Amino acid sequence: MNHKKNRFILLFITIFVLQFYFFTDYRHFLHFLLGILISAIAIRRVRELKRQNRSGQAHLVLIIVYFVTFTLFIWYVQPLVVGLLT
Repeated sequence: MNHKKNRFILLFITIFVLQFYFFTDYRHFLHFLLGILISAIAIRRVRELKRQNRSGQAHLVLIIVYFVTFTLFIWYVQPLVVGLLT
């Protein structure tokens, strides 16, 4: 793909996400997806750093992944489970 197509796709996705964020009541869903995306990208980065024998940096990124995953669990999963059980 050339750069113009990439920019157009990125612009379209950005407009869609901003529209979804500002004009709907599903902001929590968007935050949850963003957290999952950050975790997935960070896990990929950890694998890349370990392959390059840079385990110190990989551990730092892994701590961030743990924090994001813990936050997602506390903010979204735990209230959902408690709501279903009560």
